[in-house]
Amino acid sequence: DKENLKQINLCLLFGEESGLPVFSVEYNGSLNDVKTFHTIIAQLDILKNSKYKLVLDKGFYSTNNIDYMISKVISFLIAVPVKSNYVKSIIEENYNLEDDFNSSFIIGDDIMFCTTNYIKLDNKKLYGHLFLNLNTKNSNKSIIIRKANQMLEEATMNQNKYINDSAYKNVLSFKKSFKSLTGYYVKIKSNLLTNMGHESYLFLLSDVISDPKIALTIY
Repeated sequence: DKENLKQINLCLLFGEESGLPVFSVEYNGSLNDVKTFHTIIAQLDILKNSKYKLVLDKGFYSTNNIDYMISKVISFLIAVPVKSNYVKSIIEENYNLEDDFNSSFIIGDDIMFCTTNYIKLDNKKLYGHLFLNLNTKNSNKSIIIRKANQMLEEATMNQNKYINDSAYKNVLSFKKSFKSLTGYYVKIKSNLLTNMGHESYLFLLSDVISDPKIALTIY
């Protein structure tokens, strides 16, 4: 990072049982992954009569690419950006996912929660696996709460300076109070964590992998 070096990406094909690399393609890393998708598929077409499964990061995700893989009967496992509308709706539906201990499992030092949703696209049933990393979520929550308390202390000490500051108003509420010597009662907003980002979530989509743990292991 931040080095003035040529960026490349590498597409590797492994034997499903042996785990050994059998084919590789190098392509320009500065190009948009969505746009290079069909180029990569064309390069893989030299493997005539070979059945391969694609494992793709979210940079390759687009509805057109999903449609193409379904139409060409190419098996896939792909990450979907959590900002996608249908992923955001699934996250909202599973807001209390971490309360379901039967959906939890351990990977290394991380506590994971998962749920699988069935998604129908072009009459094809796809498996949508939603993962929540509890360690990451709690870490992000701690950072937000720590920052909010720092802002609360600063705003309490100097209300006139911060009462019209948009960054502080997003986190704190300023209410007029005759009991306060400064004229305002300042507190952290109760919905502070409601709009916390979805960095702790991962969503994987596949046409063949129904087991979420296997999907995560492969990815």
